[in-house]
Amino acid sequence: MCICTCIAPQERVEYLLKEFPFRQASHIMSRELQSAKNKTAVVFKRIKEANTEKRDPRTSELIDKYCRKNRLDDDTEDRLRQLPKDEARWVMDKDYSHMKDPASMVAARCKNARGSEEYVGKDERIEDFVRQNDLNEDEEHLIRMVDMKTLKKIMKYPQRGSEENRDRVHKFLRTVTVYRAEDDTLIGLDFIPGSLVINKTIDNTPAQRAGIKTGWRVLAVNDRPISTKEEAASLAGSLQSFTITFSTVQ
Repeated sequence: MCICTCIAPQERVEYLLKEFPFRQASHIMSRELQSAKNKTAVVFKRIKEANTEKRDPRTSELIDKYCRKNRLDDDTEDRLRQLPKDEARWVMDKDYSHMKDPASMVAARCKNARGSEEYVGKDERIEDFVRQNDLNEDEEHLIRMVDMKTLKKIMKYPQRGSEENRDRVHKFLRTVTVYRAEDDTLIGLDFIPGSLVINKTIDNTPAQRAGIKTGWRVLAVNDRPISTKEEAASLAGSLQSFTITFSTVQ
């Protein structure tokens, strides 16, 4: 039964729902309302959350990837999507895909997210840091891709001179262009199991020639953030050259 028939004002909610693509409208309508005291308020809240998600497609894409990788059930995915953007990213900073029951770990982290200050105001702090240190668009793009551990290293001394802080961006973040020769069959990256951290580079491969170091962690390939080595391989594909962005924080 359509959600619009069991709440009031019916016309207002129905109009707002019709503004959404089918997938997002279905997500709003998929959760039960029978126990809600104020059904209208609950649906309006869901619509507001979905509007936020529409304005920030990158966070939505990251949540999609995280849910698939960690095999989350619908209830845990709903908890994650209901969090504000900064808190959702704090939750996703931990990977539980290697565990037997990742959903329970993510659910617990969602519960604790409200008390976390790590990601609160993250975007605003980045904007201030970029402005104070005259970072260019490429440098800003880099720091917006990183995890919290790397970001803390970069922004550890916000009051220092802008040149020194710019140097920190380039110290902890590296974008490397990898070139393949015609006879190269491997990229040559060996990952630590269950992570995106480089264990070693294989001799006489594009990765070794590009100067990639042990302990670096892959953040993006061709400027697309990734969460698995399979995504990295897919984005690199059979391209003769491509870029990899790393965090060098260990």
